Amino acid sequence: MGGADKYTKMQNIRRDFVLTNASGAFGIVISEYVIGSIIALYRSFPAYQKKQRNHVWEKGNSVDTLFGKKVLILGTGDIGKNVAARLRPFGVHITGVKRNVAGIKGKTDKECKEYFDEIFSIDELDRILLNMDIVTGCLPGTKETAGLFNEARLRTMKKDAVLINVGRGSLIVNDDLVRILSAGHLKGAVLDVSETEPLAEESPLWDMENVILTPHIAGPSFGGDRMTENLIWDICIQNLERFLEGKELCHRVNLEAGY
Repeated sequence: MGGADKYTKMQNIRRDFVLTNASGAFGIVISEYVIGSIIALYRSFPAYQKKQRNHVWEKGNSVDTLFGKKVLILGTGDIGKNVAARLRPFGVHITGVKRNVAGIKGKTDKECKEYFDEIFSIDELDRILLNMDIVTGCLPGTKETAGLFNEARLRTMKKDAVLINVGRGSLIVNDDLVRILSAGHLKGAVLDVSETEPLAEESPLWDMENVILTPHIAGPSFGGDRMTENLIWDICIQNLERFLEGKELCHRVNLEAGY
């Protein structure tokens, strides 16, 4: 299931209709994917899996823990909140980044305290990125977020930081990420989405041991997790009932913002 941005980006799309999405259905399943992938990299599971296939009983030296880490979550919507909530028990410091921070000291103060230790505007990304151990992208695909993580910005990240993207593939410039990883910068990357999908067969990302690649499955819709399927149907049925009753629909997409 793609995001609403694939419709809002259409050149000749009409603006006299209401478009809704299934926001709220994917937070749980995607947040578990994020935690599992972090632990996999921290405990070198991909390297051990390769040794297992080759029948090699050999210990590695790379071990890290989540405890005490500084986590940056790009996007404070349903997915970002769920990632934050499930990371909290690991003893991490959680920073959120959102496009619009207006009202954080007012109506969104509860949101900040419940899920994040602090929330900043995306305009402050370069300043706060310097000290982050884990950076997770949960942002929608917009003009402002496309190519946000280019070579210059990737180079400002900590040398041993982990970069995860479960939002939109346009967030990271693939060729720039390859250059950064090849130079030994960053502990690793987890990519469920790619700048181009499917990822080009000749991309070096396929063969990098510190990269976990999955084909856009972090948040399976139909034919995947039954709980997520039920949540999607609940949202659809709720909106269908509201439509038939002449009520305002929930989960409305802002056609101009793209999400």
